[in-house]
Amino acid sequence: MKNIRFCLPLFIALICSSVATAQKDQTTNVRIATQSENIEILRQTISRPITRLQVKGTSSVVLIYDSTNYIDVVYYPEMSEPVEDGSVTIKGTTLTIDDKTGEAVYKVHLKEADLQLINQDRKANIIYSDFENPGDSTYSDYSAYDQISTANLATQQALESARQALKESREQLKQAREQLKTVNAGEIVTDTFFVGVEDSDFFDNDIIEVVVDEEGADATDFHTSRRGSRTIHANYYDWDERLSAAFLGGFVNWGDQWYNGLSKLDGDYNLKTSFSSWQIDVQYAVVMTRHFNLSLGVGYESDVFRFTTPFVECSPAGIFYDAVKQDYAGYDNFILQNTAFDGTREDDWSSKLVTRYISIPVGIGFRSNDFHIEFTALPALAINTRHTGLKQVLDSRNVDARKIEDISKHLSPYKLDIRAEVRYQWFGIYAQVATMPLFDGTSVPDIYPFKLGFLLKFNID
Repeated sequence: MKNIRFCLPLFIALICSSVATAQKDQTTNVRIATQSENIEILRQTISRPITRLQVKGTSSVVLIYDSTNYIDVVYYPEMSEPVEDGSVTIKGTTLTIDDKTGEAVYKVHLKEADLQLINQDRKANIIYSDFENPGDSTYSDYSAYDQISTANLATQQALESARQALKESREQLKQAREQLKTVNAGEIVTDTFFVGVEDSDFFDNDIIEVVVDEEGADATDFHTSRRGSRTIHANYYDWDERLSAAFLGGFVNWGDQWYNGLSKLDGDYNLKTSFSSWQIDVQYAVVMTRHFNLSLGVGYESDVFRFTTPFVECSPAGIFYDAVKQDYAGYDNFILQNTAFDGTREDDWSSKLVTRYISIPVGIGFRSNDFHIEFTALPALAINTRHTGLKQVLDSRNVDARKIEDISKHLSPYKLDIRAEVRYQWFGIYAQVATMPLFDGTSVPDIYPFKLGFLLKFNID
């Protein structure tokens, strides 16, 4: 393996000599003057806008702001095959260059107005350039490099050091070229490549094929062809792009049908619509394309149903009722039998039902750029602990004044909810309905919770 300094002068010597008129049309003939032999140059145009550039591994990238988007890859076929290795991929509007060997040089032309974010690994190298020098293939005049700024997240390399490294690399290149002459004399190198993408509709079918002969002749053939592609990592997404975490918080109430949860119920089953439903999901996209995903995960849900009746109890049959009214015929009688609460009023009390679940979300999603629509089925198993159940709280003293009542025998041990969400980037809204009653039993009313709220969803990387 050669040092990355071996490739950098080679890249500049070959690519920066392109005639500027080559940008006008893909079918325009282009002359490439080079003194390097057995060097392969591969080009791919990019028709879609690129908003994010990720440079990973030990990749060496020269970024040039241009009026069109395309990539030139320069490398020695004897040493590496970056195209076959899948070093260049595009997902959505994200261009990723991940060269594990660091032997190739990637000249990336992008529109500055579209590019919003550049991510760079510690070992990767990015050179920012805004100039072309088509007439000088040897680059003996170092003054042109005053227009180049190098950026590395680990260090900021001094320009003079870069010049010295380039000088040494040119000597190495000269020696390696002499060795390759004796092995592959007269061989013509030619190839094309397709960047791996989810949907090829966004790419031109005109693939530019560059031929560099051994003698570096000025009659380099530069033409377009239409033919089948060699797709690199098509339809491929890394695990960190498939894995996501969602945090949801919403308003909760219930109704007597799955579709009317916001209409409330009468009597002792009447609830306050409160922001007291919380969920967290971790999902993995088992199937993922540019516009579709099928995901599976695990989640946790906590719901608090707050009654409008201050003091609610549960009968042995599982029916909720006003305990002060039915058991004591008034709050004064309640105080007489519970002197510890002397000096309080009935309005000082509140009652709530706490339920918690472990869920297995199964979702399908559709997306276009940053806009997402997802539908998720949420089969879940109820969790019953000392923190769940029916609680009566004395608000004036901010304590659970009565023992928590375990009503797990009246709750359905499992449920199945359906959630619909609309999201832009990481923020969205959701609505969730229940397809099964909350309580289990023939004598209890059928009650269906309903949730409406906000969500935050991020990829885990």
